[in-house]
Amino acid sequence: MLVPIHMLRLLTAGADSVNPAEEVEDAGRTLPKSIMCSVYLNGAMGFIMAITLCFCLGDLAAIVDTPTGYPFIQVFYNATQSYVATNIMVTIFLINLTACCISVVATSSRQLWSFARDNGVPFSRWFAL
Repeated sequence: MLVPIHMLRLLTAGADSVNPAEEVEDAGRTLPKSIMCSVYLNGAMGFIMAITLCFCLGDLAAIVDTPTGYPFIQVFYNATQSYVATNIMVTIFLINLTACCISVVATSSRQLWSFARDNGVPFSRWFAL
């Protein structure tokens, strides 16, 4: 479950650098540099996190055959050996996931509105309201 979410985030990692495009001097050179820098930095940190997770997993069969049905919850429980700590970590994960989803929807709607304002999409008048 975690892999597709992180892969989607990696694909949109540069979008955070594009938002201040109108305020940056020489945006044609500065923005590509900042986008690539954020992609490389996020990729390196994600790789380190994945390697660390692989070394800390423990018994892979027990994680895959978890009674919860969600292996990431079992990983949290194996790391903490506490139901309270596991619930707190899952809650933090779900709050972050919800915030990411809201951010992606807000960014997508903003881009759609910008394209519609410039007549770049079908039904531009309806989207640009």
